[in-house]
Amino acid sequence: MIHNDKGFTLIEIITTLVIIGILFAIAIPKYVDLINSSKSAAAKSQIAEMKSSANLAYAKLFLKNGGQPTMSDILNELGGNGVQEIGQTPDNWTVRFTADSTTVMSLLVTARGGDQTYSATGTWLIPQ
Repeated sequence: MIHNDKGFTLIEIITTLVIIGILFAIAIPKYVDLINSSKSAAAKSQIAEMKSSANLAYAKLFLKNGGQPTMSDILNELGGNGVQEIGQTPDNWTVRFTADSTTVMSLLVTARGGDQTYSATGTWLIPQ
């Protein structure tokens, strides 16, 4: 009698499915955490970018006027209305900047579009 045993047993298939299920149970939460941390880091990098833009606006106005510009001048140079929409899909950001005093500007970056949960804040000081 010739036995032609081809294929996998039920136990082998179930064991393989359990191992794959365990891997997915570990990998998917790690992947979601990675996405969340990368979006939070992107929001923080937008704050750094806006601080750099504020520094450039300050320098431009300082050279143009021959002296230290006011916070109002810097805000006008950055866009005037206190809001900038930056980035391209899927990384769209809304940046809000407001003068807290004559020397301090607050920055708030939030994602626009589908991810409203990602934001970062920062402050910028007029150089003395």
